Amino acid sequence: MERKVNRLSASCVLAAGLIFGVVSGANANLVLNGDFETGSYGGGSFQTLSAGSPYLTDWTIGSGSIDWIDSYWTAASGSKSIDLSGNGPAVISQSLNLTNNQTYSISFAYARNPDGAASQPFTVDLAGATGGITISNLAATTNPNTGWSNHLQTFL
Repeated sequence: MERKVNRLSASCVLAAGLIFGVVSGANANLVLNGDFETGSYGGGSFQTLSAGSPYLTDWTIGSGSIDWIDSYWTAASGSKSIDLSGNGPAVISQSLNLTNNQTYSISFAYARNPDGAASQPFTVDLAGATGGITISNLAATTNPNTGWSNHLQTFL
């Protein structure tokens, strides 16, 4: 039996760019465009995308806005990342089909926005899975050295 999981809901965020990957037991990356490289980028060092924007491929911006970063700071992977608080806290999501009773892992890189406030917690919610991930007290960073950290968590 398969279940559809709204894989990521990152909210109440002033955090910097994230890179996501959900890996099954077969080590297949189930997240599409997890490094935010694909879409219709409008140019410049960053672009603000509001809820409902179709420009970031495979992701839904459910509320608020994000800054889709190109050259404004150094990405953890590739050339792009996102700031989950463009003009205000955002919620982004992607749905995946997962198999019941199978173990999955989520991994992502995160950093504090070097231009942001001191306290920038964010939450990654794996709908249908037990628990979520809340990360707070992000270390101060400078532009362009964002000081990316990596997180890995397994869930059922």
